Amino acid sequence: MAAAAMAVCLGAAPSFIRAGLEEEPFAVHLKPRFRVVKLSDSHLVLDKALGPLALENGLRAQSRIQVSGNRVAVMSAPEATMDDMLSRMASIVSGGFDCFVCHGATADRLTRALESASIPGEAIYCEVDLASACKRAGAVLQADGLIYVQVAYRCV
Repeated sequence: MAAAAMAVCLGAAPSFIRAGLEEEPFAVHLKPRFRVVKLSDSHLVLDKALGPLALENGLRAQSRIQVSGNRVAVMSAPEATMDDMLSRMASIVSGGFDCFVCHGATADRLTRALESASIPGEAIYCEVDLASACKRAGAVLQADGLIYVQVAYRCV
């Protein structure tokens, strides 16, 4: 159901979402926390990664999905996350995506960490909540692209 909610935020038509949910299998389950959904002209990856190791594993798994468009990361972290942890997360994702959308209570701090990891400011967007972040990601996504949504359960 989280994938259906994300598809709505990305502007997918209700009929398309319904058809996708009725398909068997609906999605590829790589791990219990990881879901890949093929949308009409892109991929949506939902990952309940929390912390650097989980993020490394999610990044490795999503990199196996072949796309010709850009890769957009939607990221967050719990408010109590230490700055050094945010810096580690930023360095892990720095080479794997073309664009980053940060959201939630740590969005400003995560943006600074991404900039410190040599990601140009024009490739980073900052949004208030997950819904706004997914809309922004959908707006910058190219055809046959991929949106990787790191959904830290304490952030939504």
